[in-house]
Amino acid sequence: MQFLCFCVGSYCNECRDLDLCGDRALSSGEWRCAVPQCGQPYDREVMENALLQIVRQRERLYHLQDLVCLKCNQIKAAHLAQHCPCAGSFACTQHSSDFRGKMEIFHNVAIDQKFQLLQECVSWILEQRWV
Repeated sequence: MQFLCFCVGSYCNECRDLDLCGDRALSSGEWRCAVPQCGQPYDREVMENALLQIVRQRERLYHLQDLVCLKCNQIKAAHLAQHCPCAGSFACTQHSSDFRGKMEIFHNVAIDQKFQLLQECVSWILEQRWV
């Protein structure tokens, strides 16, 4: 599931987490506050910008992730070392297929919700060879 956390309604100031993949109202394009007395629409531009920030943060964390030894599970401490002191090889802590899967979820949300900027950003990430 993909959540957009801490969405605040512009009228009632109700703070909610939106389930982007599971909420039928959101998937049909009804981005409205769920409080019965309110029902005001969420600002779609604000929602798209929040999703863009999440995508950019996840991309940054993917690139800055630690390397871990496959043999002893220790985090790589020496920047120039090719192998762990135990003679094991290093690998990324997050596999590229996991990262790609998360980005594809964002891409699907962008297509479904017609978030053009988000779609372009995630499409570019998915086109890169390192993913």
